[in-house]
Amino acid sequence: MECPPSSVSQIDVVPHVGCFTFDAPVDTAPGTGTLFARAGSGRRVFVRWARCDGEGSPCGAEREYQVLTSIASDAAPEALELLRAHGCCWCVTEAVDGASVVIGDADPQAAEELARHVLHALHVAHQAGWVHGDLKPGNVIAARDGRYVLVDWELATRSGRPAAPGTLGYAPPAAWDNGYRAAAGTDVYALAVIVLEVALGRPLFQGPRDEVLARQESADLVQLGAGLAWARRHRRRAIRCL
Repeated sequence: MECPPSSVSQIDVVPHVGCFTFDAPVDTAPGTGTLFARAGSGRRVFVRWARCDGEGSPCGAEREYQVLTSIASDAAPEALELLRAHGCCWCVTEAVDGASVVIGDADPQAAEELARHVLHALHVAHQAGWVHGDLKPGNVIAARDGRYVLVDWELATRSGRPAAPGTLGYAPPAAWDNGYRAAAGTDVYALAVIVLEVALGRPLFQGPRDEVLARQESADLVQLGAGLAWARRHRRRAIRCL
């Protein structure tokens, strides 16, 4: 079907963009956000939007679309469309049916499945020159179809470029150094923490920043996971992603 044209006037409340009708009208005044919508076909989709002026560095919505269209993995959302309207960029992706990973009961089998899926997404992203930069349980969705899907790519950075450290307790200590530049090893380290937390059923690093970094400096993640199937079967594959 042919999509109706979107208004380009600067308005704050937007009910739809192109063929995508939002679950509720969007107030664009805050400058960025996420929401669910439906395509003209009825398909449910996820939309990330951000104010953009078309100059300088890409906004988060543009960056997420760039990353997702440059990688092909069942463990990353499918990018559907990038729209520009109402002074904003709108990145439309599949709506992954599931819930974010929660650290609860020890589940080594789930840990292994998570590792297998997310390592594939990281491998293809790193091959394309991208570093996710913010792996944490909240950014991994356990989908109802059995996949583990790595989401929230809007902060991804080109390897070797200056980057934000990520989330305390998942980013390695080196990511907090002045002058840190995005590196694939940061993603692999964060994934190792998540996988071990799922397998053991408890968080590894919590507390004030200085205490967390000190515990991370003294921790040996391979020893922590020595008895896990993930550590035995996937360590070599993880190292190849570095």
